[in-house]
Amino acid sequence: MNLKCLLTRVVLKLTTFIFPIYKPGKSPIRIPSEYIVFSNLPFDKIPNHIVDPLIKAYQNIFAREPWNEKWTKQEIISKLKKELSGDYFYLVLMKGDKEWPVAALHWGAIITVDDLLERITYVLGEETEIIKKTKWLEIFLEKKGVKRILFLDDVLIVKNFRHGGVNRIRFLFLHGIEKSVEEGVKKVIFWTNSKSKALSFATLMGFEPILTVKVNNKKIVFLYHPNIRPLVKLSQNIGPKRIKTMMKLISNF
Repeated sequence: MNLKCLLTRVVLKLTTFIFPIYKPGKSPIRIPSEYIVFSNLPFDKIPNHIVDPLIKAYQNIFAREPWNEKWTKQEIISKLKKELSGDYFYLVLMKGDKEWPVAALHWGAIITVDDLLERITYVLGEETEIIKKTKWLEIFLEKKGVKRILFLDDVLIVKNFRHGGVNRIRFLFLHGIEKSVEEGVKKVIFWTNSKSKALSFATLMGFEPILTVKVNNKKIVFLYHPNIRPLVKLSQNIGPKRIKTMMKLISNF
């Protein structure tokens, strides 16, 4: 195990030990009104006036580094229809301005370990390496007795709105991790590009890179967290200044 990830988890656990976990929407620090949460709502039910700005934001973000990808409207709709499914799923949007009505978005789902292969190969493809490593991931989780996980899909922020710091990330993720813990699911997996800033941030938060796969000349890194309860406590109870101080301390390990 990565020593830094282990130390981070210990620090977070000790720091947040005294804090309670609240039900979604009941904590001292709550999701602000500029964030919209769609809970267990299939993509077909998302209001029409939101869909086009959402797609515009998605296309703009993925067209930039480190992805450099072109997505059609139909490809995005098909992807979201597929990924907004599971035992529980959600979509979080952040309001922007006239040019960018949707300035940031994130979605995720609680899924069974048996659903991993279909979910991963749907996006990354069915190459032998991807299938082989996904099956390894399933075995890894099954050996730990895991039956359900929180799978964090994309978190995307339009460039003009990336100045929100810790709170921007906190409020995009807060609903998903709150609901996951309420549902008795503590373990989390997500992937990101190896060149993404999300990789270093996630490591600071105690996520451990556990495998990599190459897809279209990009290195995709899968990260795993065995217990997000301390992260929920952190997000629900601690202000941004104290979180920044903790992150600075952790980064010096």
